[in-house]
Amino acid sequence: MDSKQITFKEGASLNQPSLFEGEHFSCWQKRMEIFIQSIDPSAWNAIVKGPFIPTKEVNGELVPKEWDEMKDDEEKKMQDDKKAKNILTSSLSFDEFFRIARCKSANEI
Repeated sequence: MDSKQITFKEGASLNQPSLFEGEHFSCWQKRMEIFIQSIDPSAWNAIVKGPFIPTKEVNGELVPKEWDEMKDDEEKKMQDDKKAKNILTSSLSFDEFFRIARCKSANEI
Protein backbone atom coordinates (compact mmCIF):
# COMPACT_ATOMS: atom_id res chain seq x y z
CA MET A 1 0.00 0.00 0.00
CA ASP A 2 1.29 3.47 -0.77
CA SER A 3 1.91 6.13 1.85
CA LYS A 4 -1.24 8.07 0.93
CA GLN A 5 -3.99 7.99 3.49
CA ILE A 6 -6.91 5.84 2.42
CA THR A 7 -10.25 7.53 2.91
CA PHE A 8 -13.73 6.44 2.02
CA LYS A 9 -16.16 9.18 1.05
CA GLU A 10 -19.24 7.24 2.07
CA GLY A 11 -20.15 4.16 3.99
CA ALA A 12 -17.85 2.52 6.48
CA SER A 13 -20.63 2.07 9.01
CA LEU A 14 -22.52 -0.88 10.41
CA ASN A 15 -25.45 -0.15 8.10
CA GLN A 16 -23.83 1.01 4.87
CA PRO A 17 -20.92 -0.55 2.97
CA SER A 18 -17.85 1.39 1.91
CA LEU A 19 -18.15 3.00 -1.51
CA PHE A 20 -15.74 1.65 -4.14
CA GLU A 21 -14.70 4.28 -6.69
CA GLY A 22 -11.95 2.41 -8.50
CA GLU A 23 -9.02 2.70 -6.07
CA HIS A 24 -7.69 0.53 -3.24
CA PHE A 25 -9.62 -2.54 -4.38
CA SER A 26 -7.98 -5.03 -2.02
CA CYS A 27 -8.86 -2.90 1.01
CA TRP A 28 -12.45 -2.42 -0.17
CA GLN A 29 -12.72 -6.13 -0.99
CA LYS A 30 -11.74 -7.21 2.53
CA ARG A 31 -14.07 -4.65 4.09
CA MET A 32 -16.94 -5.93 1.93
CA GLU A 33 -16.22 -9.53 2.93
CA ILE A 34 -16.44 -8.56 6.60
CA PHE A 35 -19.49 -6.35 6.03
CA ILE A 36 -21.48 -8.99 4.12
CA GLN A 37 -20.56 -11.81 6.51
CA SER A 38 -21.77 -9.66 9.41
CA ILE A 39 -25.13 -9.04 7.71
CA ASP A 40 -25.80 -12.55 6.38
CA PRO A 41 -23.26 -15.37 6.09
CA SER A 42 -25.55 -17.07 3.53
CA ALA A 43 -25.22 -14.04 1.25
CA TRP A 44 -21.43 -14.34 1.49
CA ASN A 45 -21.76 -18.04 0.61
CA ALA A 46 -23.69 -17.07 -2.53
CA ILE A 47 -20.79 -14.83 -3.56
CA VAL A 48 -18.19 -17.52 -2.98
CA LYS A 49 -20.07 -20.54 -4.36
CA GLY A 50 -22.50 -18.94 -6.79
CA PRO A 51 -26.27 -18.74 -6.73
CA PHE A 52 -28.48 -21.58 -5.52
CA ILE A 53 -30.64 -22.90 -8.37
CA PRO A 54 -33.34 -25.40 -7.33
CA THR A 55 -33.63 -28.26 -9.78
CA LYS A 56 -35.90 -31.18 -10.54
CA GLU A 57 -35.41 -34.32 -12.58
CA VAL A 58 -37.17 -34.50 -15.95
CA ASN A 59 -36.49 -37.45 -18.24
CA GLY A 60 -33.30 -38.27 -16.33
CA GLU A 61 -31.99 -34.68 -16.60
CA LEU A 62 -31.78 -31.98 -13.94
CA VAL A 63 -33.59 -28.82 -14.97
CA PRO A 64 -34.31 -25.61 -13.03
CA LYS A 65 -37.62 -25.58 -11.16
CA GLU A 66 -40.30 -23.03 -12.00
CA TRP A 67 -41.01 -20.45 -9.29
CA ASP A 68 -44.35 -22.03 -8.32
CA GLU A 69 -42.67 -25.44 -7.88
CA MET A 70 -40.17 -24.25 -5.29
CA LYS A 71 -40.36 -24.88 -1.57
CA ASP A 72 -40.06 -22.02 0.90
CA ASP A 73 -36.49 -22.96 1.87
CA GLU A 74 -35.46 -23.03 -1.81
CA GLU A 75 -36.93 -19.55 -2.38
CA LYS A 76 -35.01 -18.29 0.67
CA LYS A 77 -31.74 -19.77 -0.62
CA MET A 78 -32.30 -18.07 -3.98
CA GLN A 79 -32.73 -14.75 -2.15
CA ASP A 80 -29.17 -15.02 -0.78
CA ASP A 81 -27.73 -14.21 -4.20
CA LYS A 82 -30.12 -11.29 -4.68
CA LYS A 83 -29.24 -9.90 -1.25
CA ALA A 84 -25.52 -10.19 -2.03
CA LYS A 85 -25.98 -8.48 -5.42
CA ASN A 86 -27.88 -5.65 -3.76
CA ILE A 87 -25.16 -5.10 -1.18
CA LEU A 88 -22.39 -5.23 -3.76
CA THR A 89 -24.05 -2.92 -6.28
CA SER A 90 -25.00 -0.47 -3.52
CA SER A 91 -21.34 -0.11 -2.67
CA LEU A 92 -20.18 0.91 -6.16
CA SER A 93 -19.81 4.33 -7.74
CA PHE A 94 -21.74 4.84 -10.99
CA ASP A 95 -18.61 4.21 -13.07
CA GLU A 96 -17.86 0.95 -11.27
CA PHE A 97 -21.50 -0.11 -11.37
CA PHE A 98 -21.60 0.13 -15.16
CA ARG A 99 -18.60 -2.22 -15.35
CA ILE A 100 -20.59 -5.01 -13.68
CA ALA A 101 -24.15 -4.14 -14.73
CA ARG A 102 -24.47 -7.19 -16.99
CA CYS A 103 -23.33 -9.69 -14.36
CA LYS A 104 -26.06 -12.19 -13.58
CA SER A 105 -24.96 -13.26 -10.08
CA ALA A 106 -23.11 -11.98 -7.04
CA ASN A 107 -20.39 -14.53 -7.76
CA GLU A 108 -19.93 -13.09 -11.25
CA ILE A 109 -19.69 -9.54 -9.87
